[in-house]
Amino acid sequence: MKRKGRTSMDRCAQILEMHRAGHSINKIAAALKMCKKTAKKVIEAKEACLPAREGEEEARGFSQPLPAWLQALDVETLIKEVQKGVPYLTLYKEQKDLPVAYWAFWKALSRVAGAAKEPTTTMRLKHTPGQKTFVDYTDGIDIYCPETGEIQSTQLFVGTLPFSSLVYAEFTFDQKLRTFIASHERMWTFFGGVTPYTVTDNLKASVVRADLYDPDKNKTFTAYANHAGFAVLPARPNRPKDKANVECHAGLLQRTFFQEVRNHTFTSLAELNQALLKFLDTLNNTIMKDHGVSRRERFEVERTCLQPLPTETFEIPEVKEATVHPDCHVQFGRSFYSVPYRYVGQKVRVIGTFSKVSVYDMKTLEKIASHNPARKNGERKTNELHWPPHKREHCDFSIERAKSEAEKIGQKTKEMVDYLFQLPHPLQYLRRVQGWIRLVSQGRITRDSMEYASQNALLHQRFHSAYVKSCAEFYEGGGHLRVASGSAPKREKTYIYLQK
Repeated sequence: MKRKGRTSMDRCAQILEMHRAGHSINKIAAALKMCKKTAKKVIEAKEACLPAREGEEEARGFSQPLPAWLQALDVETLIKEVQKGVPYLTLYKEQKDLPVAYWAFWKALSRVAGAAKEPTTTMRLKHTPGQKTFVDYTDGIDIYCPETGEIQSTQLFVGTLPFSSLVYAEFTFDQKLRTFIASHERMWTFFGGVTPYTVTDNLKASVVRADLYDPDKNKTFTAYANHAGFAVLPARPNRPKDKANVECHAGLLQRTFFQEVRNHTFTSLAELNQALLKFLDTLNNTIMKDHGVSRRERFEVERTCLQPLPTETFEIPEVKEATVHPDCHVQFGRSFYSVPYRYVGQKVRVIGTFSKVSVYDMKTLEKIASHNPARKNGERKTNELHWPPHKREHCDFSIERAKSEAEKIGQKTKEMVDYLFQLPHPLQYLRRVQGWIRLVSQGRITRDSMEYASQNALLHQRFHSAYVKSCAEFYEGGGHLRVASGSAPKREKTYIYLQK
Protein backbone atom coordinates (compact mmCIF):
# COMPACT_ATOMS: atom_id res chain seq x y z
CA MET A 1 0.00 0.00 0.00
CA LYS A 2 1.33 3.44 -0.97
CA ARG A 3 2.12 5.69 1.97
CA LYS A 4 0.07 8.85 2.27
CA GLY A 5 1.88 12.01 1.12
CA ARG A 6 4.48 10.14 -0.93
CA THR A 7 5.06 10.94 -4.61
CA SER A 8 7.23 8.69 -6.78
CA MET A 9 10.40 10.05 -8.35
CA ASP A 10 9.01 9.50 -11.84
CA ARG A 11 5.90 11.58 -11.16
CA CYS A 12 8.04 14.31 -9.53
CA ALA A 13 10.19 14.41 -12.66
CA GLN A 14 7.07 14.76 -14.83
CA ILE A 15 5.74 17.59 -12.66
CA LEU A 16 9.01 19.50 -12.82
CA GLU A 17 9.36 18.95 -16.58
CA MET A 18 5.88 20.33 -17.27
CA HIS A 19 6.55 23.24 -14.92
CA ARG A 20 9.73 24.13 -16.82
CA ALA A 21 7.70 23.96 -20.07
CA GLY A 22 5.43 26.75 -18.76
CA HIS A 23 2.29 24.79 -17.86
CA SER A 24 0.23 26.03 -14.94
CA ILE A 25 -0.37 23.98 -11.81
CA ASN A 26 -4.01 23.38 -12.83
CA LYS A 27 -2.98 21.91 -16.18
CA ILE A 28 -0.24 19.80 -14.56
CA ALA A 29 -2.67 18.38 -11.97
CA ALA A 30 -5.30 17.65 -14.63
CA ALA A 31 -2.84 16.00 -16.99
CA LEU A 32 -1.31 13.81 -14.32
CA LYS A 33 -4.60 13.22 -12.50
CA MET A 34 -3.34 14.36 -9.14
CA CYS A 35 -4.11 16.94 -6.48
CA LYS A 36 -3.04 20.53 -7.19
CA LYS A 37 -1.58 20.82 -3.68
CA THR A 38 0.71 17.86 -4.34
CA ALA A 39 1.98 19.34 -7.60
CA LYS A 40 2.52 22.71 -5.96
CA LYS A 41 4.38 21.10 -3.05
CA VAL A 42 6.79 19.30 -5.39
CA ILE A 43 7.50 22.51 -7.33
CA GLU A 44 8.05 24.56 -4.17
CA ALA A 45 10.35 21.94 -2.68
CA LYS A 46 12.49 21.97 -5.81
CA GLU A 47 12.69 25.77 -5.87
CA ALA A 48 13.61 25.86 -2.17
CA CYS A 49 16.63 23.64 -2.85
CA LEU A 50 17.98 26.00 -5.54
CA PRO A 51 20.07 29.04 -4.40
CA ALA A 52 18.15 32.30 -4.80
CA ARG A 53 19.66 35.33 -6.40
CA GLU A 54 18.51 37.62 -3.68
CA GLY A 55 18.17 37.17 0.06
CA GLU A 56 20.99 36.73 2.53
CA GLU A 57 19.85 33.35 3.85
CA GLU A 58 19.42 31.92 0.35
CA ALA A 59 22.81 33.25 -0.74
CA ARG A 60 24.33 31.26 2.12
CA GLY A 61 22.90 28.09 0.62
CA PHE A 62 20.21 27.40 3.23
CA SER A 63 17.23 25.59 1.71
CA GLN A 64 14.72 27.12 4.14
CA PRO A 65 14.37 30.72 5.41
CA LEU A 66 16.05 31.38 8.75
CA PRO A 67 14.09 32.54 11.81
CA ALA A 68 14.24 36.25 12.47
CA TRP A 69 16.08 35.82 15.78
CA LEU A 70 18.77 33.68 14.06
CA GLN A 71 19.17 36.20 11.21
CA ALA A 72 20.05 38.80 13.83
CA LEU A 73 23.05 36.71 14.91
CA ASP A 74 26.39 36.22 13.16
CA VAL A 75 25.46 32.87 11.64
CA GLU A 76 28.72 32.41 9.72
CA THR A 77 30.76 32.76 12.92
CA LEU A 78 28.48 30.36 14.79
CA ILE A 79 28.86 27.74 12.03
CA LYS A 80 32.67 28.04 12.20
CA GLU A 81 32.58 27.56 15.98
CA VAL A 82 30.42 24.45 15.59
CA GLN A 83 32.86 23.04 13.04
CA LYS A 84 35.71 23.62 15.52
CA GLY A 85 33.88 21.45 18.05
CA VAL A 86 32.39 24.09 20.33
CA PRO A 87 29.21 22.65 21.99
CA TYR A 88 25.85 24.15 21.06
CA LEU A 89 25.10 24.75 24.75
CA THR A 90 28.22 26.89 25.11
CA LEU A 91 27.25 28.98 22.10
CA TYR A 92 23.70 29.34 23.45
CA LYS A 93 24.96 30.64 26.80
CA GLU A 94 27.21 33.17 25.06
CA GLN A 95 24.23 34.80 23.28
CA LYS A 96 22.32 37.46 25.15
CA ASP A 97 18.56 38.13 25.22
CA LEU A 98 17.60 35.23 22.94
CA PRO A 99 13.80 34.89 22.72
CA VAL A 100 13.93 31.09 22.27
CA ALA A 101 14.77 28.11 24.44
CA TYR A 102 17.93 26.08 24.03
CA TRP A 103 16.25 23.27 22.06
CA ALA A 104 14.97 25.75 19.44
CA PHE A 105 18.43 27.32 19.18
CA TRP A 106 20.04 23.88 18.77
CA LYS A 107 17.49 22.74 16.16
CA ALA A 108 17.83 25.84 13.99
CA LEU A 109 21.62 26.14 14.23
CA SER A 110 22.28 22.43 13.69
CA ARG A 111 20.13 22.59 10.53
CA VAL A 112 22.11 25.43 8.99
CA ALA A 113 25.44 23.97 10.19
CA GLY A 114 24.57 20.67 8.54
CA ALA A 115 23.66 22.45 5.31
CA ALA A 116 27.00 24.28 5.31
CA LYS A 117 29.00 21.08 5.96
CA GLU A 118 30.82 19.74 2.94
CA PRO A 119 30.00 16.13 2.02
CA THR A 120 32.72 13.57 2.70
CA THR A 121 34.11 11.30 0.01
CA THR A 122 35.80 7.93 0.23
CA MET A 123 38.21 6.08 -2.03
CA ARG A 124 38.12 2.36 -2.68
CA LEU A 125 41.60 0.90 -2.19
CA LYS A 126 43.11 -1.57 -4.63
CA HIS A 127 44.98 -4.39 -2.91
CA THR A 128 47.86 -6.39 -4.37
CA PRO A 129 47.65 -10.16 -3.75
CA GLY A 130 49.77 -11.27 -0.81
CA GLN A 131 51.09 -7.79 0.00
CA LYS A 132 49.40 -6.84 3.29
CA THR A 133 47.65 -8.32 6.29
CA PHE A 134 45.26 -6.25 8.42
CA VAL A 135 44.94 -7.12 12.12
CA ASP A 136 42.76 -5.67 14.87
CA TYR A 137 41.14 -6.42 18.23
CA THR A 138 37.55 -6.06 19.36
CA ASP A 139 35.53 -7.09 22.41
CA GLY A 140 34.93 -10.82 22.61
CA ILE A 141 32.46 -13.21 24.27
CA ASP A 142 32.45 -13.79 28.01
CA ILE A 143 33.45 -17.18 29.40
CA TYR A 144 31.80 -18.69 32.47
CA CYS A 145 33.99 -20.63 34.91
CA PRO A 146 31.80 -23.34 36.57
CA GLU A 147 34.35 -23.98 39.33
CA THR A 148 34.52 -20.43 40.67
CA GLY A 149 31.36 -18.98 39.15
CA GLU A 150 33.34 -16.07 37.71
CA ILE A 151 32.74 -14.57 34.29
CA GLN A 152 35.92 -13.76 32.37
CA SER A 153 35.92 -11.37 29.43
CA THR A 154 37.83 -12.06 26.21
CA GLN A 155 39.26 -10.17 23.26
CA LEU A 156 38.68 -11.11 19.62
CA PHE A 157 41.80 -11.03 17.43
CA VAL A 158 40.98 -10.72 13.72
CA GLY A 159 43.40 -10.90 10.78
CA THR A 160 42.42 -10.59 7.11
CA LEU A 161 44.09 -10.64 3.71
CA PRO A 162 42.43 -7.67 1.96
CA PHE A 163 42.75 -9.03 -1.58
CA SER A 164 40.93 -12.31 -0.98
CA SER A 165 39.21 -11.23 2.28
CA LEU A 166 40.28 -14.54 3.85
CA VAL A 167 39.57 -14.25 7.58
CA TYR A 168 41.39 -15.65 10.60
CA ALA A 169 40.16 -14.96 14.12
CA GLU A 170 40.63 -16.24 17.65
CA PHE A 171 39.61 -15.28 21.16
CA THR A 172 42.25 -14.36 23.75
CA PHE A 173 42.16 -13.20 27.35
CA ASP A 174 44.25 -10.05 26.75
CA GLN A 175 46.13 -7.95 24.22
CA LYS A 176 49.56 -8.29 25.81
CA LEU A 177 52.73 -8.60 23.76
CA ARG A 178 53.20 -12.36 24.18
CA THR A 179 49.55 -12.98 23.30
CA PHE A 180 49.79 -10.64 20.31
CA ILE A 181 52.85 -12.44 18.92
CA ALA A 182 51.34 -15.88 19.55
CA SER A 183 48.18 -14.85 17.66
CA HIS A 184 50.32 -13.79 14.71
CA GLU A 185 52.13 -17.13 14.76
CA ARG A 186 48.84 -19.04 14.55
CA MET A 187 47.52 -16.63 11.90
CA TRP A 188 50.54 -17.19 9.63
CA THR A 189 50.14 -20.94 10.05
CA PHE A 190 46.46 -20.63 9.10
CA PHE A 191 47.36 -18.62 5.97
CA GLY A 192 50.29 -20.90 5.13
CA GLY A 193 52.66 -17.95 4.62
CA VAL A 194 53.62 -14.42 5.58
CA THR A 195 52.88 -11.11 3.86
CA PRO A 196 55.60 -8.42 3.53
CA TYR A 197 53.52 -5.88 5.50
CA THR A 198 51.16 -6.00 8.45
CA VAL A 199 48.86 -3.07 9.24
CA THR A 200 48.11 -2.91 12.97
CA ASP A 201 46.17 -0.67 15.29
CA ASN A 202 48.00 1.57 17.77
CA LEU A 203 47.86 -0.85 20.70
CA LYS A 204 50.82 -0.96 23.09
CA ALA A 205 51.97 -4.37 21.88
CA SER A 206 52.63 -2.83 18.45
CA VAL A 207 53.16 0.92 18.97
CA VAL A 208 54.78 2.55 22.00
CA ARG A 209 54.00 6.12 20.94
CA ALA A 210 51.46 6.84 18.20
CA ASP A 211 52.25 9.57 15.68
CA LEU A 212 50.79 10.53 12.34
CA TYR A 213 54.15 10.45 10.57
CA ASP A 214 56.76 8.72 12.74
CA PRO A 215 55.29 6.35 15.37
CA ASP A 216 57.60 4.59 17.83
CA LYS A 217 57.09 0.86 17.35
CA ASN A 218 57.39 -1.75 20.07
CA LYS A 219 60.98 -3.01 19.89
CA THR A 220 60.12 -6.59 20.82
CA PHE A 221 57.31 -6.84 18.27
CA THR A 222 59.63 -5.30 15.67
CA ALA A 223 62.21 -7.97 16.48
CA TYR A 224 59.53 -10.61 15.91
CA ALA A 225 58.57 -8.94 12.61
CA ASN A 226 62.21 -9.09 11.49
CA HIS A 227 62.33 -12.75 12.43
CA ALA A 228 59.13 -13.61 10.56
CA GLY A 229 59.99 -11.42 7.56
CA PHE A 230 57.39 -8.65 7.58
CA ALA A 231 57.36 -4.91 8.27
CA VAL A 232 54.96 -3.24 10.72
CA LEU A 233 52.78 -0.43 9.31
CA PRO A 234 50.79 1.17 12.17
CA ALA A 235 47.52 2.72 11.04
CA ARG A 236 47.14 6.45 11.48
CA PRO A 237 45.64 7.43 14.86
CA ASN A 238 41.83 7.59 14.73
CA ARG A 239 41.80 6.44 11.09
CA PRO A 240 39.98 3.07 11.12
CA LYS A 241 39.54 3.22 7.33
CA ASP A 242 43.29 2.57 6.97
CA LYS A 243 42.40 -1.04 7.78
CA ALA A 244 38.79 -1.03 6.62
CA ASN A 245 38.87 -4.68 5.54
CA VAL A 246 39.55 -6.02 9.03
CA GLU A 247 37.19 -3.49 10.63
CA CYS A 248 34.44 -4.73 8.31
CA HIS A 249 35.07 -8.39 9.10
CA ALA A 250 35.27 -7.75 12.85
CA GLY A 251 31.81 -6.22 12.62
CA LEU A 252 30.66 -9.12 10.44
CA LEU A 253 31.71 -11.63 13.11
CA GLN A 254 29.89 -9.64 15.78
CA ARG A 255 26.70 -9.59 13.70
CA THR A 256 26.82 -13.26 12.71
CA PHE A 257 28.87 -15.56 14.95
CA PHE A 258 28.14 -13.62 18.12
CA GLN A 259 24.41 -13.86 17.43
CA GLU A 260 24.51 -17.55 16.54
CA VAL A 261 26.06 -18.45 19.90
CA ARG A 262 24.25 -15.83 21.99
CA ASN A 263 22.28 -18.52 23.88
CA HIS A 264 25.27 -20.79 24.43
CA THR A 265 27.45 -20.60 27.55
CA PHE A 266 31.16 -21.30 26.96
CA THR A 267 33.20 -22.64 29.85
CA SER A 268 36.70 -22.49 28.32
CA LEU A 269 38.68 -20.51 25.79
CA ALA A 270 39.44 -23.67 23.79
CA GLU A 271 35.74 -24.47 23.43
CA LEU A 272 35.01 -20.92 22.26
CA ASN A 273 37.82 -20.94 19.69
CA GLN A 274 36.76 -24.36 18.41
CA ALA A 275 33.28 -23.04 17.65
CA LEU A 276 34.78 -19.96 15.98
CA LEU A 277 37.04 -22.06 13.72
CA LYS A 278 34.04 -24.02 12.46
CA PHE A 279 32.25 -20.77 11.68
CA LEU A 280 35.32 -19.39 9.88
CA ASP A 281 35.49 -22.49 7.70
CA THR A 282 31.90 -21.87 6.61
CA LEU A 283 32.46 -18.14 6.17
CA ASN A 284 35.61 -18.51 4.05
CA ASN A 285 33.90 -21.06 1.79
CA THR A 286 30.69 -19.04 1.29
CA ILE A 287 30.21 -17.44 -2.13
CA MET A 288 30.65 -13.65 -2.02
CA LYS A 289 28.03 -11.69 -3.94
CA ASP A 290 30.46 -9.07 -5.26
CA HIS A 291 32.93 -11.59 -6.69
CA GLY A 292 30.86 -14.68 -7.40
CA VAL A 293 33.46 -16.89 -5.71
CA SER A 294 34.34 -17.67 -2.09
CA ARG A 295 37.14 -16.17 -0.05
CA ARG A 296 38.95 -19.50 -0.11
CA GLU A 297 38.83 -19.63 -3.91
CA ARG A 298 40.22 -16.09 -4.23
CA PHE A 299 42.90 -17.03 -1.71
CA GLU A 300 44.20 -19.76 -4.05
CA VAL A 301 45.37 -16.93 -6.31
CA GLU A 302 46.94 -15.12 -3.37
CA ARG A 303 48.59 -18.17 -1.80
CA THR A 304 51.47 -18.23 -4.29
CA CYS A 305 52.35 -14.60 -3.44
CA LEU A 306 52.95 -15.27 0.26
CA GLN A 307 56.43 -15.55 1.73
CA PRO A 308 57.38 -18.87 3.36
CA LEU A 309 56.88 -19.41 7.08
CA PRO A 310 59.96 -18.92 9.31
CA THR A 311 61.86 -22.16 9.93
CA GLU A 312 63.09 -21.31 13.44
CA THR A 313 60.97 -20.76 16.52
CA PHE A 314 60.95 -17.17 17.73
CA GLU A 315 62.03 -16.61 21.31
CA ILE A 316 60.35 -13.54 22.71
CA PRO A 317 63.24 -11.25 23.68
CA GLU A 318 63.54 -8.59 26.31
CA VAL A 319 64.79 -5.35 24.78
CA LYS A 320 66.54 -2.65 26.80
CA GLU A 321 68.76 0.36 26.24
CA ALA A 322 71.74 0.54 28.61
CA THR A 323 74.87 2.63 29.12
CA VAL A 324 78.28 0.91 29.04
CA HIS A 325 80.02 1.17 32.43
CA PRO A 326 83.71 2.14 32.80
CA ASP A 327 84.52 -1.55 33.41
CA CYS A 328 83.28 -2.34 29.84
CA HIS A 329 80.09 -4.02 31.10
CA VAL A 330 76.37 -3.26 30.77
CA GLN A 331 73.74 -4.28 33.27
CA PHE A 332 70.88 -6.38 31.90
CA GLY A 333 68.46 -7.65 34.47
CA ARG A 334 70.55 -8.29 37.57
CA SER A 335 73.65 -9.49 35.72
CA PHE A 336 76.48 -7.87 33.77
CA TYR A 337 77.76 -8.46 30.24
CA SER A 338 80.94 -7.14 28.62
CA VAL A 339 81.11 -5.09 25.41
CA PRO A 340 84.14 -3.66 23.50
CA TYR A 341 85.92 -0.91 25.45
CA ARG A 342 85.37 1.72 22.71
CA TYR A 343 81.67 1.84 23.70
CA VAL A 344 82.34 2.94 27.30
CA GLY A 345 79.92 5.74 28.20
CA GLN A 346 77.71 5.17 25.15
CA LYS A 347 74.14 3.89 24.85
CA VAL A 348 73.70 0.38 23.42
CA ARG A 349 70.70 -1.84 22.80
CA VAL A 350 70.57 -5.15 24.65
CA ILE A 351 68.28 -7.95 23.45
CA GLY A 352 68.02 -10.99 25.67
CA THR A 353 66.33 -14.35 25.19
CA PHE A 354 66.43 -17.59 27.14
CA SER A 355 69.43 -18.81 25.13
CA LYS A 356 71.38 -15.63 24.25
CA VAL A 357 72.06 -12.03 25.25
CA SER A 358 73.15 -9.81 22.35
CA VAL A 359 74.36 -6.20 22.40
CA TYR A 360 73.91 -3.89 19.39
CA ASP A 361 75.28 -0.52 18.35
CA MET A 362 72.50 2.09 18.64
CA LYS A 363 73.47 3.88 15.41
CA THR A 364 74.34 1.07 13.01
CA LEU A 365 72.35 -1.73 14.76
CA GLU A 366 75.44 -3.92 14.31
CA LYS A 367 75.91 -6.74 16.81
CA ILE A 368 78.95 -5.92 18.95
CA ALA A 369 78.76 -8.62 21.66
CA SER A 370 77.03 -11.89 22.39
CA HIS A 371 76.94 -13.94 25.62
CA ASN A 372 75.20 -16.90 27.15
CA PRO A 373 72.65 -15.58 29.65
CA ALA A 374 73.67 -15.47 33.29
CA ARG A 375 71.78 -17.83 35.59
CA LYS A 376 72.59 -16.08 38.87
CA ASN A 377 72.03 -12.54 40.06
CA GLY A 378 75.21 -10.50 40.01
CA GLU A 379 77.02 -12.90 37.67
CA ARG A 380 79.43 -11.30 35.19
CA LYS A 381 79.81 -12.59 31.65
CA THR A 382 83.15 -11.28 30.38
CA ASN A 383 84.96 -11.62 27.09
CA GLU A 384 88.55 -10.58 27.78
CA LEU A 385 88.95 -9.39 24.18
CA HIS A 386 86.58 -6.53 25.05
CA TRP A 387 89.14 -4.93 27.39
CA PRO A 388 91.79 -2.40 26.24
CA PRO A 389 95.12 -4.03 25.25
CA HIS A 390 97.05 -2.73 28.29
CA LYS A 391 94.34 -3.92 30.67
CA ARG A 392 94.06 -7.22 28.87
CA GLU A 393 97.77 -7.86 29.25
CA HIS A 394 97.57 -7.33 32.99
CA CYS A 395 94.51 -9.50 33.45
CA ASP A 396 95.76 -12.25 31.17
CA PHE A 397 98.95 -12.70 33.23
CA SER A 398 98.48 -15.93 35.17
CA ILE A 399 100.75 -18.35 37.09
CA GLU A 400 101.01 -20.63 34.08
CA ARG A 401 101.99 -17.78 31.82
CA ALA A 402 104.51 -16.50 34.39
CA LYS A 403 106.23 -19.89 34.47
CA SER A 404 106.32 -19.99 30.70
CA GLU A 405 107.87 -16.51 30.42
CA ALA A 406 110.42 -17.28 33.17
CA GLU A 407 111.56 -20.44 31.33
CA LYS A 408 112.24 -18.31 28.23
CA ILE A 409 114.63 -16.12 30.28
CA GLY A 410 116.73 -18.92 31.75
CA GLN A 411 117.02 -21.90 34.04
CA LYS A 412 117.82 -19.96 37.25
CA THR A 413 114.91 -17.61 36.71
CA LYS A 414 112.60 -20.59 36.15
CA GLU A 415 113.85 -22.22 39.36
CA MET A 416 113.21 -19.03 41.33
CA VAL A 417 109.69 -18.60 39.92
CA ASP A 418 108.81 -22.27 40.48
CA TYR A 419 110.07 -22.00 44.06
CA LEU A 420 107.93 -18.94 44.78
CA PHE A 421 104.77 -20.50 43.33
CA GLN A 422 105.26 -23.59 45.49
CA LEU A 423 105.00 -21.50 48.65
CA PRO A 424 101.64 -20.98 50.41
CA HIS A 425 99.44 -18.35 48.76
CA PRO A 426 101.34 -18.20 45.44
CA LEU A 427 99.14 -15.37 44.03
CA GLN A 428 100.85 -12.89 46.36
CA TYR A 429 104.06 -13.33 44.32
CA LEU A 430 102.38 -13.06 40.89
CA ARG A 431 102.68 -9.27 40.48
CA ARG A 432 106.31 -9.43 41.74
CA VAL A 433 107.20 -11.98 39.09
CA GLN A 434 105.32 -9.98 36.47
CA GLY A 435 107.53 -6.96 37.28
CA TRP A 436 110.77 -8.95 36.87
CA ILE A 437 109.65 -10.39 33.55
CA ARG A 438 108.62 -6.95 32.32
CA LEU A 439 112.14 -5.59 33.11
CA VAL A 440 113.54 -8.14 30.68
CA SER A 441 110.81 -7.75 28.03
CA GLN A 442 111.24 -3.95 28.03
CA GLY A 443 115.05 -4.28 27.67
CA ARG A 444 115.87 -2.56 30.92
CA ILE A 445 118.03 -5.55 32.01
CA THR A 446 119.45 -8.47 30.08
CA ARG A 447 118.61 -12.11 30.52
CA ASP A 448 122.07 -12.79 31.95
CA SER A 449 121.52 -10.11 34.57
CA MET A 450 118.22 -11.71 35.53
CA GLU A 451 119.82 -15.11 35.74
CA TYR A 452 122.57 -13.69 38.05
CA ALA A 453 119.96 -11.99 40.23
CA SER A 454 117.86 -15.16 40.42
CA GLN A 455 120.89 -17.21 41.46
CA ASN A 456 121.70 -14.81 44.30
CA ALA A 457 118.05 -14.61 45.37
CA LEU A 458 117.89 -18.41 45.66
CA LEU A 459 121.26 -18.56 47.44
CA HIS A 460 120.41 -15.95 50.05
CA GLN A 461 116.62 -16.58 50.10
CA ARG A 462 115.92 -12.94 49.42
CA PHE A 463 113.08 -12.43 46.94
CA HIS A 464 112.18 -8.77 47.36
CA SER A 465 111.87 -6.86 44.13
CA ALA A 466 114.42 -4.26 45.23
CA TYR A 467 117.05 -6.93 45.98
CA VAL A 468 116.57 -8.77 42.71
CA LYS A 469 116.69 -5.52 40.76
CA SER A 470 119.86 -4.32 42.56
CA CYS A 471 121.57 -7.63 41.85
CA ALA A 472 120.71 -7.33 38.19
CA GLU A 473 121.99 -3.73 38.06
CA PHE A 474 125.19 -4.82 39.88
CA TYR A 475 125.71 -7.43 37.19
CA GLU A 476 125.07 -4.87 34.48
CA GLY A 477 127.71 -2.57 36.00
CA GLY A 478 130.38 -5.26 35.94
CA GLY A 479 130.71 -5.59 39.70
CA HIS A 480 130.47 -9.36 39.52
CA LEU A 481 133.88 -9.59 37.68
CA ARG A 482 137.07 -10.29 39.81
CA VAL A 483 140.53 -8.70 39.01
CA ALA A 484 143.08 -11.51 38.26
CA SER A 485 146.65 -11.17 39.87
CA GLY A 486 149.86 -12.27 38.05
CA SER A 487 151.60 -14.04 41.07
CA ALA A 488 151.49 -14.21 44.81
CA PRO A 489 153.25 -11.33 46.68
CA LYS A 490 156.76 -12.01 48.02
CA ARG A 491 157.78 -11.01 51.56
CA GLU A 492 161.21 -10.40 53.06
CA LYS A 493 162.33 -12.84 55.69
CA THR A 494 162.83 -10.09 58.22
CA TYR A 495 159.13 -9.43 58.07
CA ILE A 496 158.14 -13.04 58.65
CA TYR A 497 156.71 -13.64 62.05
CA LEU A 498 156.33 -17.15 63.33
CA GLN A 499 153.71 -18.09 65.81
CA LYS A 500 154.98 -19.79 68.90
